[in-house]
Amino acid sequence: MEIRPAADLLCDVLKLSAIYPISLVMDQKTADASIHSAMKIPAVSALYLAVDGRSPITIRPTNAATWGSTTTTSGTVIDVAKTNHPTESLFHELLHADLKLNGYLQHLTFVRISQETIVQSLAGALDNELQHHRMFKEFVDAGFSPELFYNDEDDQTYIDIRKELKRTNPKKCSAASYFLQYLSVIAPGGAGGEEKRKQLENLFRAKVPKDKMKQLDEAAIELINWGTLTAIDPGPTIVKILESLGPFDGWWIGTSQNFPDDGYFTGSSFTPVDANRYARANP
Repeated sequence: MEIRPAADLLCDVLKLSAIYPISLVMDQKTADASIHSAMKIPAVSALYLAVDGRSPITIRPTNAATWGSTTTTSGTVIDVAKTNHPTESLFHELLHADLKLNGYLQHLTFVRISQETIVQSLAGALDNELQHHRMFKEFVDAGFSPELFYNDEDDQTYIDIRKELKRTNPKKCSAASYFLQYLSVIAPGGAGGEEKRKQLENLFRAKVPKDKMKQLDEAAIELINWGTLTAIDPGPTIVKILESLGPFDGWWIGTSQNFPDDGYFTGSSFTPVDANRYARANP
């Protein structure tokens, strides 16, 4: 049986069509200085100490374009990248860590008997966005600007999506593929602002076929509603979103390798025998 674990997504913003150049090599001294600067804000310091007390924090410099983090009960690693906003970036990653430590379940392990591979991309993107929809209110309530919820390059996101949308063939692009772009339209906060967000939404409604736009709207409702709930298991919401964008049959999405107890099927259930048979036929 093929089980495919996926690591925590380290990129905090879904970048759909651009890879940004690295203009600064981040070292440990600079990373530590960024953390020290951010810790001067009481809300950041308090959350840092709370997370560190439950999952000891390691600060690690990265030459990636964005900050990122991974969290387990044994430890949290925060990857520090070049940024003009270290305070907001650190608080953002601490919110991710705090949410996971409070029981948020990441569904990033997959078993399949299907050739449809976009499900894994959707689940990975949704893991990040589901957390953002739950974190955003705390970010703003702490006094931070909604425009700084993501990274320094976020002002480019809407521009990139508009370019991608204009060159996409509506007949060939699936609702699921459109939704990977639409996630940035419905994401909370961001540098684009509400006026540009509405303009981008209108472009989607003009370019995307009505039947596919209906699927996007149904999926978006599920994602936005999740942000208002208190449940810590996003699995049912992920399945509902996939059902809206599919149908996708033949996948199991789980929180561990304990198949099938620690996860959910998309469509019909299947057995380890079925999964092994598929894996042998599709090496």
